[in-house]
Amino acid sequence: MLSQQNKTKIFSPKYIYSSLLILILGKFLSNIIINLNQNSPENYKDLLILLTVILWVFLPVYILYKGVNRLYDFKAINRLLPYVVAAFFISFIPEIFLSKTRMFDNYIGTQIVYGCNSGDGDIQYVGHSGIAYKLVEIDQVKREILVDGHCLKEDEGFMFWQTALAEGYLPNTNVPLSKFYSFTTFIEIAFTVGPIYVIENLMKMLVFNLPIFLLLLLLRLVSNKKIML
Repeated sequence: MLSQQNKTKIFSPKYIYSSLLILILGKFLSNIIINLNQNSPENYKDLLILLTVILWVFLPVYILYKGVNRLYDFKAINRLLPYVVAAFFISFIPEIFLSKTRMFDNYIGTQIVYGCNSGDGDIQYVGHSGIAYKLVEIDQVKREILVDGHCLKEDEGFMFWQTALAEGYLPNTNVPLSKFYSFTTFIEIAFTVGPIYVIENLMKMLVFNLPIFLLLLLLRLVSNKKIML
């Protein structure tokens, strides 16, 4: 069992808040890198949406960092940076594997692979269509696109269409693109998409990233002989 001193350290505000900060930074940084690789912004409007999302991500991270920094006598960046780097790389594990479980998938971000089923020898290429369909629509859309000799590439699942939009996937609606990208719509998006993106990814972090973090913490305690058998 853990010694009383180690129990106090693990459950102290300093340890809890710094661990939360490390997890959040690792999660959001890895998520943004994967998103840019899968579905980079097509135009400046997509880029503006991404920038507003980054600002909303920065807000809770900055508030949490300010609190943690006081606990480390304003030297948190020096103490925690190696752990943030480790969390960043470790966060790719649930992003790549565990996030495919469909647990949060109400919407699926997709791209069209042109010529994948044409049979005429044309070079296949992925179009940055970036459309988010409801999960129940995916099979029908695949059949419709297959008739034209193309395939549908599924990138990532989302709980909310706002999160899909934050990562560059326009929701499949009857709203014309010109209206969707209008100034008034963009203002509404700027104040709604970011917070929902943060909430959904915090939920995924608790389900996918936190167990891995706790497992690594347990292994570290065992390796340091901090558990008395």
